[in-house]
Amino acid sequence: MANYHTNDLAIAADTENMKKVLLNFAANLAANSEETGFDFHDILGLRSAEGMYQAIESALTCYYWLAFSGAPVDEDLSSDNSLGWESSTSSASGYASQVEALERVFSSRFQDADFKFGVRPSGRPMSEEASVELSRYGDRWVIQLYYSTAWEPNSSDIDSFFLGLPEGEYGVAFLDADEYDGYETISVFSGVHHGRALLHDAAEEGEDDSIDSHELWELLKKGRAENRDEIDGLAHLAFNCAVSQWNDWGSWEEPYEDDYDDTDSRLEKLNAPLFNWDNPNEDEFEKISDYVIGVLSTFPFECEVTGAKYLGRNQNIEHCISGSEVCLKSDWNSPYFKYAGIELFDKEGRSLGNVGGYWNPSEDKRAVFACLLPHIRATVVNVETQSSRGDWRKQAHLDVRLELEPIDLPVVLEEMRSFLKLDPKKRSLSSAVSEEH
Repeated sequence: MANYHTNDLAIAADTENMKKVLLNFAANLAANSEETGFDFHDILGLRSAEGMYQAIESALTCYYWLAFSGAPVDEDLSSDNSLGWESSTSSASGYASQVEALERVFSSRFQDADFKFGVRPSGRPMSEEASVELSRYGDRWVIQLYYSTAWEPNSSDIDSFFLGLPEGEYGVAFLDADEYDGYETISVFSGVHHGRALLHDAAEEGEDDSIDSHELWELLKKGRAENRDEIDGLAHLAFNCAVSQWNDWGSWEEPYEDDYDDTDSRLEKLNAPLFNWDNPNEDEFEKISDYVIGVLSTFPFECEVTGAKYLGRNQNIEHCISGSEVCLKSDWNSPYFKYAGIELFDKEGRSLGNVGGYWNPSEDKRAVFACLLPHIRATVVNVETQSSRGDWRKQAHLDVRLELEPIDLPVVLEEMRSFLKLDPKKRSLSSAVSEEH
């Protein structure tokens, strides 16, 4: 079985150049329309980067491996004379050597047969979906993709993407690592790219090196402390975003045993909320509005329900079925969440658990959900009762899908502004439910 190779890509650009990036993704998705179902006409006529991203986000998330290549590239930009780049952390060559050795052994024993084993590694997709996000920092945008491939990164496809990217100015950062060595070595690349060239052929003002997990940990801590609105340079901005989103345990865990007891405090710092949701000031309201727009693009959103083993919820979940609608209620005084807890209830009013856990969603995203509850409908998408999982399980497993109803964005943002001015003790909202509920 193939091992996982983690790919972490960030591209930073101003509005016009980010539109070129999104159009290039759209062209590749459309070129693979038999699998993606994406029609290029879905993006034509859209003028904003947000609109373009929303048009391709679903296909980009689900068919990320087809989003980097497929659309024709100008013949005069042929990369035949360049081999592109190879990941310094790839275990593909070792895998190929093992396969070749097996073939030689079997061929020597059975001389009349031609044995072929497996498929050579080619950056095949391993994660079911990519983590994809478009964020805005002042007049600049960053699109991030985080996904897994088999044995090695999808290097040739990424080369094709940048070869087909129109001329412009783009900050690029790409990190990759192989689980084969426990993510002890991470390949790091960043720079300013001008399009119409292979990824590594057009780098300036950046990084091109291999680092260990301790160095990445230090970069991650430094990156999380920076204010991205104030970062100079597109390459620096892309690198900050790429490093900050890296979340494989073996990569960002401090590699010194003396510090293991401090793991919880480090996690808390890494996931510290971006805003003071209890009492945001006027400057924060503007940043919150931009953040909310980014969160809106992630809908529909699916997450795990936690806390099933408390308050008799295991028994309550026995009554749940996939597809049933549930009600969400916010609690801005929850002792279990820094700002807003969101509890789920079935149509009979029985508690089922809380939205998300330590990681999913973040405190900031959960706060946004808590503000948007009247515009959200929630549906159970996966149920594993405690009895069906076996007596040794401590709790049932439940996943919920959050869908956003059509909204008037300026009106909703103004509603949030007024809502967040209330004392947290007076904030209480519930999600939209069908009339029979």
